[in-house]
Parts: sequence; structure tokens; C-alpha cells
Amino acid sequence: MWRRIVQSPFAVIPLGLVALWLFVAAARVHIEAREAERQVRELEERIAKGEEENDTLSLRASRAYDPAFLERQARLRLNVQAEGEEVVFVHLADEERPASASAGGGDGIFANLRAWLYDIFR
Repeated sequence: MWRRIVQSPFAVIPLGLVALWLFVAAARVHIEAREAERQVRELEERIAKGEEENDTLSLRASRAYDPAFLERQARLRLNVQAEGEEVVFVHLADEERPASASAGGGDGIFANLRAWLYDIFR
């Protein structure tokens, strides 16, 4: 009796459709699982970057209370001078500035040789 039911087209078609539906559902679950794993990896990378940035900012914040750091920043950014200290700025004239190899009109050794000879015979 079961053999006749299983061999019947009225039973095979719905069973085939159910099997196809189960296969498609399993494939969707697999695809969604891979997508979830990818998202987890991306989030873990973002967390690692955030922790690294947090460590960097914590280090900078701890340096902000160091008196030597504060003095150095005041001198560099605000041009603060200590009492009795004299600050001197040296500005080279444009024609006295050494030319770089790329701006000297030549490559490598010849540009350096030209600059060297210029310095000797000027």
C-alpha cells in the first residue's frame, strides 16, 4: 500500500515540492549565517580599531598633564618664552636656500654636484 502511495504522481509531486522547499530554506539559512559571520568580523575589526584609538587618546590625555609637555606645546604653538630667554629666528633668503635634487634641474649625482660646486665657488 505504501508503495502505491509513494509511486503515485499525486504524492510524488507534493513530496518533491516539500524537498525543494527544504533545500531552498537550508540554502537561505547558510547564506544568512555567512553574512552574519562577515558582519561579526567587521564589528570585531571596528572594536579593535576603537580600542586602539582609545588607547592612543588615553596616552595623549595622560601626557596633557605633564608639565614638560605643556611647556613644549606652549613654546611651539603659542611662542611663549621663559623670563630672560631670547628667541632667535633664522630665515634664509630665497637664493641662499639649497636646491633639492628634483628642483635642481637634474638627477641624483649631477644635481648634488652642481649644488656642491655652487657652494664652493660662490
